[in-house]
Amino acid sequence: MTEFRELDMRANDDLKKEIPELYSNGYSAGWQKIRSSEAAEVFFNKDRRLYFKVFLPRNAAEFVKAFLRGGRAKRAVTASELLRAYGFNAPRCLAYGGSIKKQWLLMEEVEGTGYGKIINSPPEHRSEMYFKCGWLIDSSTPHM
Repeated sequence: MTEFRELDMRANDDLKKEIPELYSNGYSAGWQKIRSSEAAEVFFNKDRRLYFKVFLPRNAAEFVKAFLRGGRAKRAVTASELLRAYGFNAPRCLAYGGSIKKQWLLMEEVEGTGYGKIINSPPEHRSEMYFKCGWLIDSSTPHM
């Protein structure tokens, strides 16, 4: 690992020892690998209620995006902070790091209905989320 940026003191010494194991080997005691996309590996620690996500390389364009806008982990931190600032129940990121090719993110579990469940719900239940997302995009975009 080339970088470790601590955002919260909950990223304690025990976690700092476990993160390299998860990042490099995909295993550490107390963590369970859960289903995720092909471009990531996600682990959950039930006792700590924490998620650890390793962003795997997707394509060559990702290097350019990482260079210009930050890696996927940094972009996830920024997105989570923005969502939280606008009242969404988004996970709090505790730490992130890695290299330009492969990053990781440590975040808290959040209570509530997940995005996937909302997207697959009946249209009348999605309308409030769509309204909030539209408002967020509109209010965070500069207008000419």
